[in-house]
Order: sequence, then C-alpha cells, then structure tokens
Amino acid sequence: MHLVSPKLPTVLHHQTAVNLAYDLWFYDANGVYVLPGTIDVEKFKNALSNTLQLYPHAAGQLRCQDGRWFIELTNTPVPVDVSYVEEKSSSSILQDDWVWQKNLTFLSFPQRTHASLINGTEPLLRCQLTFFLEETCIGISWHHILGQ
Repeated sequence: MHLVSPKLPTVLHHQTAVNLAYDLWFYDANGVYVLPGTIDVEKFKNALSNTLQLYPHAAGQLRCQDGRWFIELTNTPVPVDVSYVEEKSSSSILQDDWVWQKNLTFLSFPQRTHASLINGTEPLLRCQLTFFLEETCIGISWHHILGQ
C-alpha cells in the first residue's frame, strides 16, 4: 500500500474547508480503467500528487458540524494499493469490451460504511493498480461528494 499526499502548496492552501450543499448523496463511485502495457507506479504516484495539488478537496475529510456539511482540507494521503496478476491477461477476467461490468470489486476497494467516513479518517479517494500480463487496470473509488 502506497500513500500519496498532495503536492504542496495546494491551490486552496489559504482555506481550511470547502462548504457543501445540504443534499448529499452517500455512496462511492467506482470505475476501472484498462490500459495497454504496464504503467510506472512512481510516475502514477507523482501524477496523482500533482493532481491533488489542483483538487485538494479529494485529499480532505468529510465533516458535519451543527448541520453544516463541509470537506476539511486536511491533505490526507490517498491510498494506492498495488497488486500483480502477471501470469494472466485481463481478458481472462473482464467480459468483452463492455463499459459496464457486473462485478469488478476485486479491481477496486471494498464498499465502506458511512460511519467511518463522516467525521472519521476514511479517505474520500482511493486507487488500486492491478498489473496483468499485458495490461494495467486502474481502479478508482471516490466518494460521490467530490463530484458536487
């Protein structure tokens, strides 16, 4: 497991929080992207760190205080899990070239509880890299609130 922090200073370094709308949806949006070849883990981590510098709320913590919802800008490291299945091709697991697959949870993080996320320490963004014989799968799990 790697932990990737935003490159500092972030674009919001003068702020401590980002206020949110009251109509929150509490679920994770998961996606798996398949790339040909093998990506460099260190370059991926560097690119993620640079991206978090521009979007520091993705490295924040979800808070509710006195009915006010906000993302505290904590610069919490984003976990990047790396696994290797190099003896198989991703096509042995993935179904055709469909955008939507029934169950790709083994390529992304498991679902989490709301209790561990609200006023907790659970990250809003998580990544998983799975290396196959000739492809790299990037699993991304981000809390829906990041899209608001």
